[in-house]
Amino acid sequence: MGMTLSDPDVFPTVMKYAGDFDYHTTNSLLALQKYEEKGIHNTLFMPFGADLQYFEPKEPHPKFVCDVAVIGHMHPDRLSLLIS
Repeated sequence: MGMTLSDPDVFPTVMKYAGDFDYHTTNSLLALQKYEEKGIHNTLFMPFGADLQYFEPKEPHPKFVCDVAVIGHMHPDRLSLLIS
């Protein structure tokens, strides 16, 4: 099983071997479409998620209070989503 967590950024590299797995997952619907277009049909969509039973809510530190947090790499094309 292969799990790709950085699609679509890594798609050009991963598509070369994604079809070699019995099952492959991607966190990107855009990349899922691209895998299909390349004839790679073993890929499933697996969105990011968290099981809340493993987390205990805490009051945030005032320095880190925000409405939106970007987890991972910030790309300029994603900035408009944050400020709209």
